Amino acid sequence: MGLSQETKVGLLVLVSLILLGSAILLVGDFRLERGYTIKVLFSDISGLQVRAPVKTAGVQIGEVTKVDLIRGKAQVTLWIKGNLSVFSDARATIASTGLIGTKYLELFLGTKTDRPLKEGDMLIGIDPVSFDRIVNEGLKGFTDLADAVKSFTGDKEMKDSLKKIFTNVSSVMEKVNTLMTDKNENITNIVDNFEQFSVRINQVAAKLDDLSGAVSKEDLKTTMENFKSISAKLDAALTSLNNIAAKIEGGQGTLGKLVNDEQMAEDVKGTVTSLRSASDEAKKMLTRMSNFKTYWDYRLNYNSEDTLTRSDFGIRIRPKPDKFYYFAVNNIKSERPSDPVTGETFKYDAGDQKYNSITAELGKDFGPFTLYGGLIKSSGGFGAGWRPIPKNDWLEFNAEAFRFDRKVNNKSKAWVNAGAVIKVTNNVNLRTTYEDILEQRSFTATMNLVVEDDDIAYFLGLSGLSSLAK
Repeated sequence: MGLSQETKVGLLVLVSLILLGSAILLVGDFRLERGYTIKVLFSDISGLQVRAPVKTAGVQIGEVTKVDLIRGKAQVTLWIKGNLSVFSDARATIASTGLIGTKYLELFLGTKTDRPLKEGDMLIGIDPVSFDRIVNEGLKGFTDLADAVKSFTGDKEMKDSLKKIFTNVSSVMEKVNTLMTDKNENITNIVDNFEQFSVRINQVAAKLDDLSGAVSKEDLKTTMENFKSISAKLDAALTSLNNIAAKIEGGQGTLGKLVNDEQMAEDVKGTVTSLRSASDEAKKMLTRMSNFKTYWDYRLNYNSEDTLTRSDFGIRIRPKPDKFYYFAVNNIKSERPSDPVTGETFKYDAGDQKYNSITAELGKDFGPFTLYGGLIKSSGGFGAGWRPIPKNDWLEFNAEAFRFDRKVNNKSKAWVNAGAVIKVTNNVNLRTTYEDILEQRSFTATMNLVVEDDDIAYFLGLSGLSSLAK
């Protein structure tokens, strides 16, 4: 039995797509717009990934196409749009969209007075400040503080030295206090003698200037009264200092406990250790969140058997580069086709699949292979993908099986699909699928649009700027 006309058309489409993908692979990094590549050398790229955006002034002007290790340095290859010039004094550094956002390369274009860069030219990048290094330096400071406090409170010789210092200070204060008390009479006599001397000076001064005598005498009396007041305050301050030293030596108060209590030193060390542990956990969490990527996935499907167009809308979440979750609603608002003459519904019912079905998959990449499983179009199943070109994902072959409980003529026949995907750009894929290989055998052509969260944010940002410009 020969192949039907639909089967021949489907095989022709599949072969054409494969040839198109092969041509794209031979051309290399295929793009629909003109541009050129430059290279930037870093000591540390801090998690920058291939296909990360290249921005200037917040606007994307290209992307990272390749990362190589060259003599212990990270060489990053950038693709820059062809209508944009980068000059030899340009500067490049690595930034992120937020504290826990995705990494991108910030490029300062330089000045027009310098030479514009050409294809393959190289810049020396400005290495980013590592968050891990900041955390480690902070933890080292806490550790040094804990060790210093421990050595200060645990050294018996140091404690004895401090005790002697405070004892000597107390003794000096007592002597000063005694001196001030015993010699109070002498000080009074000195003041009286000084007053008599000032009287004589005033008499002499009166002969020279009639106004100076009375004023000088009153000023001197005021000064001596102030001196007595200052002496009394100094005596009280020294007494208070003596009391404080005694309390510290006896272990009273916070400072006294810190100096004398070894348990407090251990508590300080334990607190610093807890801070280090909490910081390590926070660092792990931030690292995972910075690698978190979300992709919105829309598919427009056309089936050769029932000539219907259907839509799938989903979201793909990658918590790690090699792991993903995929959630989608399939066959959105599809209608059952019917014969235009008899009005009867075709036997081929949207691929004998449920309308408005759902998909929830968990998958993982193993080098060029991908395995996934879960709920496929409201039925349990699994699938696999294979990228035959090493280190390149422009072409992928895939197959999946689900609806293992389906009965056809009282026989169990699972629904099996096989197909190919060609990645035209980072956001547009072309798919062809040979559906229900074991039973109805039809072909579906798909236009697939994939948009990352960052792309939506850039689009909304540019829209906002356009509205402001108006």
